[in-house]
Amino acid sequence: MKDQKTQPCGHAGRGGFSAPLMDGWGRSLGTLDDLLSELAGLTEGVLRHQVEGLRERLRRTSPVVTIVGQVKAGKTALTNVLARRPGMLPSDVNPWTSVVTSVHMNPRAVAPGTAEFRFLSSDEWKKLKQGGGRLGEMARLVALDDESAELERQVDRMEAEARRRLGANFDMLLGGRHRFDYFDTPLLERYVCHGEQDGAPGRYSEMTRSADLYMEAPHCAIPLTLRDTPGVNDPFLVREQITLQALEDSDVCLLVLSAQQALTTSDVALVRILHAMKSDRVLLFVNRMDELDRPETEVPAIRAHIGKALGRWGLPVDIPVVFGSAARAQVALSPDFAGDAAAAWQDSGLPELEAALARAVAHGPAEEALRSLRADVANLLEAALRHAQHKAAERAAAALTDPEQIVARLEAMRTDARHRMERMIDRLTPEYRAVMNAQIASFADAECARFAEALSRQADAATWQADANMLRGLFHRAYFAHATELRERAQEVLDRLAREMGKLYGETLGDPRQVPSIRPAICPESGPPVALSMTLALDMQPGWWSGWFRRKAAPEARIKDLRRIILAESRHVTDTLERENLLPYYAVLHRVVDDQIELHAAILAEFVAAPDGAVPAVLQDTPGPGWQTGTIIAHLKDLAGRLVETNAPAPEMA
Repeated sequence: MKDQKTQPCGHAGRGGFSAPLMDGWGRSLGTLDDLLSELAGLTEGVLRHQVEGLRERLRRTSPVVTIVGQVKAGKTALTNVLARRPGMLPSDVNPWTSVVTSVHMNPRAVAPGTAEFRFLSSDEWKKLKQGGGRLGEMARLVALDDESAELERQVDRMEAEARRRLGANFDMLLGGRHRFDYFDTPLLERYVCHGEQDGAPGRYSEMTRSADLYMEAPHCAIPLTLRDTPGVNDPFLVREQITLQALEDSDVCLLVLSAQQALTTSDVALVRILHAMKSDRVLLFVNRMDELDRPETEVPAIRAHIGKALGRWGLPVDIPVVFGSAARAQVALSPDFAGDAAAAWQDSGLPELEAALARAVAHGPAEEALRSLRADVANLLEAALRHAQHKAAERAAAALTDPEQIVARLEAMRTDARHRMERMIDRLTPEYRAVMNAQIASFADAECARFAEALSRQADAATWQADANMLRGLFHRAYFAHATELRERAQEVLDRLAREMGKLYGETLGDPRQVPSIRPAICPESGPPVALSMTLALDMQPGWWSGWFRRKAAPEARIKDLRRIILAESRHVTDTLERENLLPYYAVLHRVVDDQIELHAAILAEFVAAPDGAVPAVLQDTPGPGWQTGTIIAHLKDLAGRLVETNAPAPEMA
């Protein structure tokens, strides 16, 4: 890296994501990597391919913490401190962060010290141009034709400015990317910060969709991604969509608030994000505590205010809240700081925040990904052990040795499991839709009644506003109830598949009484329903709604129009949830079944391929002429014992 600001700070070793849970998680990853490396050395062919596939999954396992927050709350400064690189990402008021920026700490699949910037695609730019994007769509929905036309004119001006800056490069950049083998502050300013001059700052910012920075982080025990977001307040909601997409694969959402203004009614965009996340995946960090005059008395008041606000918006009130100061942490990390750096670091609140993040990561989807890897490694070791043990002896007469029969059995198991998944989905989906439709109808009735009452009292005209967050709360509960039910029933299908697979192993080995303990695949969670966070026409401020009170149409017509908008926007949300969350999740459930079948098909094919008493083909990558089956078995047993270090049950070592 070429700029001093992007170098590790002088106290980079201080503190860190060093909670015991995070350290244990890191050790488990390392142990699994070592096990797979050794197992790869004992295998060849399709089984080695399975092992290498698991190694690639492991290399790409990196929990994601997405940081969102109020304008000027200090998101970017906090990201820099968490990465131990004060000043790395520009955090001044001007320029300001304008794109999603992911800081990948300790990457396994990409070289550290590199950067990649992706640009908006032609389709994304086209949606922006056609009618002012999502905001223009909403303006037309509520019949604000003048506002819609003005949005289109603004987009035209923005494109003209971008083309003036970039010239012929404008069209060439669409959908493209720039890669660098370094990154420094001037480079980042060109891609991730708004700018109004022709010089380097902000030159590509209007076109940049996302930035990915890769760096070593000795203070962090595991690969971890910190994702800084620009917020959800851009004029055309194009970057809102990109920010929401950044939440889709997030393990933890860190919401940054300012101590001077901690979660007020104006933070509607943040409230929308909270409605899309599970409460145990959300942390609140109240920043800028160094700016309070009397923190000892103000902190309890701020905490109480946040709790009341969460309850008022229908959100869990037990979301963890940490107080601190990124600015104070930055001072503590400075090599030029002459004071007590350890005390300043402790006072910054960062140790408490990092411990909370470690707990959230260790108990979230990242831990489930690790459990899934453990189960697959255990299955591979189990298969290799059984293979070596039984191939070393004479094959039992009753063994199932016909490859075609095995393939037929596996395909029958695949068909049965997929049909069970489909029947489960077909049963639960109509129930989910019925619940959603009932929630929409109930909300529409309540809002129309409230609107009718306001119409009867013209004094309310200037302040009336639809309560879209109530609708989000209803959708949130219905969606997560459905997703939980789906996952539980899908896990039952996977458990049954594992039992059937174990029986097939027993038959193939010639002794059904010695059924291997096949670990079922871990059913993944569905992604967060980020559609609940998108801006709706119902979110428009009172100034928009006051126009409804000035219309000459009869009250009945206006109420009917409001119901039309509620139903249209609700359908937009539910359709998006099905298209972007549920349908992909259904495909994932089927893919888990297919992956398990393919994994065991490869192993079973090798079981029947080797002649009696021969070293199995899958274990013939011999390191020396004296390598025998007994030595292989001893090595595999050693690997199985070490698997216990990752908190996974070891295969039976008969």
